[in-house]
Amino acid sequence: MHEMAIMAGMLGIIQEEARAKGFRRVRKVGMAVGRFSGVEPDALRFAFDVTVAGSAAEGAELELEAADGLAQCRSCGGEFPATSYTLLCPACLRPDLRLVGGRDVRVAFLDVD
Repeated sequence: MHEMAIMAGMLGIIQEEARAKGFRRVRKVGMAVGRFSGVEPDALRFAFDVTVAGSAAEGAELELEAADGLAQCRSCGGEFPATSYTLLCPACLRPDLRLVGGRDVRVAFLDVD
C-alpha cells in the first residue's frame, strides 16, 4: 500500500514546516492527488489517520482535491489537460501522446494554529 509511504512523506513535510514556522497544531491538510497517481482516496484517508496519530496533525481534517493530468503531443509539441487517457492530440489529431503531469500527490496547503 503506497498510500502509507505517501502519508509518511506528508508527515515529514508537516514536521519540517512546524520546526521552520513554529506552529503546534494542524487543523487541516489539503492534498492535491493527480488523476493518474493510482492512489485510492479511501486508502489515503486511512493512512492519514494512522500516520498522524501522536503528531501535531492528529485530529486534523484531510481535504483531497483531484488534480487533472497534463498530456503532451510528441508530434506537434502541444500540451493540453488530460482528464482521462486520451488517444488523439486535439490540435493535430495524431496518436503520439505522453502523460507529463497528473501522477503526483502533493501537500497543497496546511491550516495551522
